[in-house]
Amino acid sequence: MGILVSLIMSFVNAALRILGSKRKDSGDGSESSSGSASKLTNEQLRALRAKRYGRGQPKRQKTQSSNNSPALSTAPNTPKTDPSTNATTPSNNPALAKSHNVAKSANANAANASTPAPVILAQSFDAPKPPPKAQTARNNGGMDMKIDSNPVPASSPLTAGSSEGKTGSNVKAKAKGLPKRDVSTSPSIDLKTHKNKQRKSPKKAKKRNRSKLKTTPNTTPMSSPKSSSRPKISSGPKAVASDEKVKIDLSNMLEKVLKASTDRKKAKDNGYVHVESEDTYITLENLDSVLFQLGGSKDNPNDSDAFMFFFSCLRRCQRFCKDSESQPKHVILGLNETSSILISHLYLTCSDDAGIYSPHLTALSRDAFMRLTLATGALGRPLPKDFLRLFMEAAAKDTTVIHPIIHKMMGIDLSGKFKAFSVEDAVNASIAIKRFLPYPCITKFVGQHPLLNPVSSDAHYPIAHRLQNESLLGPLLQVGCKPEDPEFANALHRVSAIETHVANVHQSLDDIQDSVHLLVKKILATKNLPPPLDTGKQRLFPWLGNIARGNLERRKMRFNPSIVSSDAFMSNLGGVLARLCIPFVRKKLFKSIDIGYLADEKSRLEFKGLTRLSVKESEIAEIFKTLVKTNSNKTRDGTFKTYSTVTEMLFITQEILHLGFFKHAKKLTDFTRQYNQIHQYLDSIGGPHSNHPTAQEAREKLSLALSNLLCLRAQLLPPVMMKTIAILQAFVAEWISTMIVQHQDIKVLGLVPEYYISDMIEFWTLHHNATRSQTRFAWYDSVVQYYVDLAILVMQNGSPVRNPHLRGMIPEMLDLIFSKVDMEVVLKRCKFQARLLESAVDLYVEIEDGENQYHGKFTTRFFISKMLYKLWEERSPVHELKNLDNKKTLRFVNMLANDNIWLLDESLRRLEDIHQFQQKEKKGDIKENERRDIARLEKECQSMMSLAKSCIDLMHQISRTYVDALVDNVMCPRMSGMVSYYINKLNGTQVSDLKVNNPRKYHFRPKELMRSLVGLFINLSTSQRFLECVAEDERSYDAKVFDRAAKAIVKKNIVDKPKALVFQNLIAKVDQIASSKANQQQQDEDIPERFLDPLMASVMREPVKLPTSGMVMDKGVILRHLLNKENDPFNRKKLTPDMLQELPDLKKEIEDFLAKRTDSS
Repeated sequence: MGILVSLIMSFVNAALRILGSKRKDSGDGSESSSGSASKLTNEQLRALRAKRYGRGQPKRQKTQSSNNSPALSTAPNTPKTDPSTNATTPSNNPALAKSHNVAKSANANAANASTPAPVILAQSFDAPKPPPKAQTARNNGGMDMKIDSNPVPASSPLTAGSSEGKTGSNVKAKAKGLPKRDVSTSPSIDLKTHKNKQRKSPKKAKKRNRSKLKTTPNTTPMSSPKSSSRPKISSGPKAVASDEKVKIDLSNMLEKVLKASTDRKKAKDNGYVHVESEDTYITLENLDSVLFQLGGSKDNPNDSDAFMFFFSCLRRCQRFCKDSESQPKHVILGLNETSSILISHLYLTCSDDAGIYSPHLTALSRDAFMRLTLATGALGRPLPKDFLRLFMEAAAKDTTVIHPIIHKMMGIDLSGKFKAFSVEDAVNASIAIKRFLPYPCITKFVGQHPLLNPVSSDAHYPIAHRLQNESLLGPLLQVGCKPEDPEFANALHRVSAIETHVANVHQSLDDIQDSVHLLVKKILATKNLPPPLDTGKQRLFPWLGNIARGNLERRKMRFNPSIVSSDAFMSNLGGVLARLCIPFVRKKLFKSIDIGYLADEKSRLEFKGLTRLSVKESEIAEIFKTLVKTNSNKTRDGTFKTYSTVTEMLFITQEILHLGFFKHAKKLTDFTRQYNQIHQYLDSIGGPHSNHPTAQEAREKLSLALSNLLCLRAQLLPPVMMKTIAILQAFVAEWISTMIVQHQDIKVLGLVPEYYISDMIEFWTLHHNATRSQTRFAWYDSVVQYYVDLAILVMQNGSPVRNPHLRGMIPEMLDLIFSKVDMEVVLKRCKFQARLLESAVDLYVEIEDGENQYHGKFTTRFFISKMLYKLWEERSPVHELKNLDNKKTLRFVNMLANDNIWLLDESLRRLEDIHQFQQKEKKGDIKENERRDIARLEKECQSMMSLAKSCIDLMHQISRTYVDALVDNVMCPRMSGMVSYYINKLNGTQVSDLKVNNPRKYHFRPKELMRSLVGLFINLSTSQRFLECVAEDERSYDAKVFDRAAKAIVKKNIVDKPKALVFQNLIAKVDQIASSKANQQQQDEDIPERFLDPLMASVMREPVKLPTSGMVMDKGVILRHLLNKENDPFNRKKLTPDMLQELPDLKKEIEDFLAKRTDSS
């Protein structure tokens, strides 16, 4: 009997729903609404929104049905049919017809997508059509269900793809531990019946469910949450009352979310907006109608910005969802559905394609959308859950939404013009880019945007400027700072504040470069773009190539800034490209680099006119033909087919860095030098607070130079950019080193441009200037060994680098590297550490004829001397020096002595001139031209004294461990004469001429110099031959002066007492030798002239004949000459040591003569 009653009640409910639906469809149209969606029924509004929003719907997760679900339902996927006419055309309402046409094209696009476009919301279905029996038996949970009194026609477009749809409430339900709802059904639930479900016996429940299924044809299938038992299907007034409570609870919450009510009195009492509606409550079924009214209602206080109104509602809705403990479960699930509906309406407010809102309101909505995505990132306030994901997935194919987003991020205004970004605006844009990067539609539209690579058709228009100012990525990349910015004003008195600003700029530029790098990386990986350029690589690489070609003027020492890209743009772009190279750099993909790219005239870059390592311009074409023959990746016409991404990315990045970052870095070096010079001048006239007539002008120049310096530091030294460029340059260094070691054809290796190495030197100069106040950057230890290995290979004989100027700069780079770290620690990680000494000696000898304006012979040798001195301190490479060729060692030691003598002579002579000037200055007898001359002399003296100090220190270090190299028969007279002369000079009667005011200003430290000379004298005295040579040198050795020197070093504490005592004993030995030599010299007056050397007038110990002139000389004298220049001293003809002819007969004759004279005496 109960089954029969239940069956009858179900048919009655179904009949009532059908009558209610027909009555509503034939209503008088008194519903109040505004905008383009006016005079539409709730069902038609929901259908309209579903069509517009359904194109870009995301796939939702499959969910189980919730036993507390509100009255929601869905319909099967059927064609759109008007409920009254049963036709497949839209209503006669013009607004609906318009939206139908737009939606038709949208649905066509969705049909072409790889995945169906499900609908987020669970919608009503036509109750009179029961589901198939098998489906009912499978899904029905045995709960009471109530048919909605306001159904959507069975042919509603909302039902498209509903069988695969997924609800937004499922995510919330899962988070709160609630059962998931099957979106294919949406019945009303008898809560009391469901609560009693667990108390039923599974077998009885199963039997009861089967009986109910036979008598309830209108029941919508539901899946049981957890248990396999089916709850009892209840019917009657009790179920209706329970369903009414569910509707009331959800309606009250929706009123709080929307701050609107259909009850005029309730709206007035609570300050809500009154909504005209036939329904008593605001439910999910009529929510679309309410939102369309609120979005354009005059009563709505946010009527000028529907987007912000919907967004505020969304925030309130999700806030209430979080408060799950105080809300019933069915309300929480309903609020989740409300969130999805609100997001769909937020998208519709931004879409021109939907045609629902006015263009003005749509523009306001887009601005609000971008403002929110920017502001929340800057303030750290998160956006509502799933808001951005669902919004972007809905807009995936809607250019009316995506393009404005891209333009807003990239600084393009409504008129299509680019605006100049401030640093703050650019940071906000970078935040927006990172927010939108997870959505492929953004990168796809950026990749195919026509402004990604604008090409100028006007030959007179500077293409470099257009590529910077009118390309899509240009506004972000040209962000930087200028010295005239107010933050850098009055730099001398605001150094601390400016340094804080510089640190902020560093962080901002790193953030901007990182966001652009991620965007470009996504573009390069994009495929299936519109032909003919159907990949991101084919669209982006031409833009980069055009930038490089458009900035060829930047290769020159001086160029017109108005026709090239800005320094900031080029530096930032270089930082972005360096980041893109890091993946293949870390994998060390040397085999993927095709060096033939550097010789290919059809490559994206212009290499014509570049100076190569060892190849002339005329040889490049022939080398390229050879490479094509040996390369499998070529076409029939003899040209390369394609180049790998690694090849193109590496060479393009190197070119952009050379034209931008490293050109910019040279400015920093110049301003650093200028600042130091002005500072030194201020110190010379009394300091920064001097009252000198030129002091004020100097202070102004110093302030301007400091502003420029700090501005350049802000632009060039962001930590992440420095790190990525250091790693990239280390990769290039290791690549070149690998080719050298593998005996790569010297001509092929010579294709590498010289600036690849010169830029590494510039980088370490920049690093040194940037870290004066700190030890080094954190990345230093991980890359430095690769630069040292390349430097060792470049300095050695047979290096592919033919430019002596470039090779002469290598020791300076090593000095900058070793100044920040323990040399021994670095060398232990180097592959070619054993070659360091030999390479340094090779370069020291070969640089003799390579002197030029700046990196001349003495500058290069100065840095080599410093490096070798440090090497001797840490590891004493005696074994390596002994293994060198004897001729090479002699030339090295001889040139070291030559440099020391020349530098000390010149620096001491300038000290004497400075002494005379200072004496005149005391008398006031100084002219202006003399003051300028003395300033030049002071600079020269400073430089020469530093160079001389490095030479004498190195000789002292060598003499400690390997004295044989310095007291060779050839070198011993030269070394003894040098040491004796300068001991005499510093302690003789004319030492007063070297006394100057503030000697440290000229790097003149007489005590340190005397300490080195005395130590060298003691070390060399282990050879008896050295003491004899000292005693024989009448020009330099003076016993009285040496005695005075021995007393001075004790008195002034120059050396410790044991060394002073050794020095005194050695002087006594020299005196004895000198006395015996004096007695012998009286007998030398009768020596025949043919036994004497024609240059030195000394008795020849080993006479040799010069074949080029026929002259006879002592072998030791001519060998010392040949160490400097291999020519005949009498006629300058070519002469080498192996050309000398020994004269044994003459030698025996001299020996017999000397022996006879000794016997007679």
